[in-house]
Amino acid sequence: MARSLYCCGGKRLWDLLGAAASLLLAAVPLAACMVLIRMETPGAALIGQWRVGRGGRPFRLWKLRTMRADAERGTGPCFAAERDPRVTRIGGWLRAWHGDELPQLWNVLRGEMRLVGPRPERPDFAARFQRVIPGYERRHTVRPGITGWAQVHCGYAATLDATRLKTRYDLAYLELAGWSCDWRICCRTWVVASAALRRRRHIERRTRGRAPEANAHSRPCRSISGTPPTSRGIAGG
Repeated sequence: MARSLYCCGGKRLWDLLGAAASLLLAAVPLAACMVLIRMETPGAALIGQWRVGRGGRPFRLWKLRTMRADAERGTGPCFAAERDPRVTRIGGWLRAWHGDELPQLWNVLRGEMRLVGPRPERPDFAARFQRVIPGYERRHTVRPGITGWAQVHCGYAATLDATRLKTRYDLAYLELAGWSCDWRICCRTWVVASAALRRRRHIERRTRGRAPEANAHSRPCRSISGTPPTSRGIAGG
């Protein structure tokens, strides 16, 4: 009964109520972040990127800018490097706790995303991953999410191997999805974000007076077996 309610509109109602309430609570912090971004570097504070959604259909995802406005000029979409100099100081702080994703609550209200689901990928990367990662296209059978099972276990992925691991978590979520699973993921998201923010503050205190490390907040992607892979970093954007 609960599973049937979840699949037949219950999750959509939960997404609408959760996104609307979160957007109201985040309105003032979002406005403050946008002002700080504009003060630090020129360019729009809010940017739109094309991502692949349900059924492989593209949609424009909204997020706060965390890199210089010309970060991908001349290179196009690419993974960010360790200690990437393109990431701004405010951007590094936002990326640490995924605060740059808050504008995607609007995508949830529009029905393009969910609160919980596989993270949407950029078309260039998605096309490549579908060719080399078995089952990757199954992620597109549901709406993408702001947070997800792979997101809370692995964080960002900057290599193909890390993306393969995240895909395994995403495919596992498709089998586990339900009220209980989504609630655990939401709670875990707050725990991960709070820990990342504390870690970022600790790093800033230690590095005060020295050049900031843009990706000092990066954390290794934990494998399902519990052994952390060696690859670390942040996906570009």
